[in-house]
Amino acid sequence: MKNNLILLLLFSASCSNHTVDIQKVYATNESKHTVASGIWGTVAFQEGNCMPMVGGTSTCKTYPVKRTVRIFPYTLPSAANAVANHPGFFSGFTSAMIKEVSSDNNGFYQVDLPPGKYSVVVVEDGKLYSGITDGQGAVNPIEVGTSAQKLDLMINYKATF
Repeated sequence: MKNNLILLLLFSASCSNHTVDIQKVYATNESKHTVASGIWGTVAFQEGNCMPMVGGTSTCKTYPVKRTVRIFPYTLPSAANAVANHPGFFSGFTSAMIKEVSSDNNGFYQVDLPPGKYSVVVVEDGKLYSGITDGQGAVNPIEVGTSAQKLDLMINYKATF
């Protein structure tokens, strides 16, 4: 009986990230930012079938994750080394990294940056990841002005849309 209880507790702990109300996490993290100029947000992982459904149950899960976030100058595809057959993954950029920060267990991160244009990526399995580009194809771009900008980062290569 005691072994079954221990297994149940271990199983519950291992699944806890998958049953999080991500909207509450976003709201909690919003109150944490202290940077005056730069970026802040939540790093989250999304997986499963995230297609809109009528009836049935979705297997889509979104939960905060602890990851390394790297900031580069605004980066176009010509300056990004894409990983073949893995959309959104890059082995590196030709430009030098500006800053690196880690998100906490609730996915919260923040970094001071001067005004300018940047590309923001997450380190995932030793590679750089972002599934977002702009009209010029720049990797996850953001323009920072004189105040802090919110930039939530979604890792969704294991999700189906």
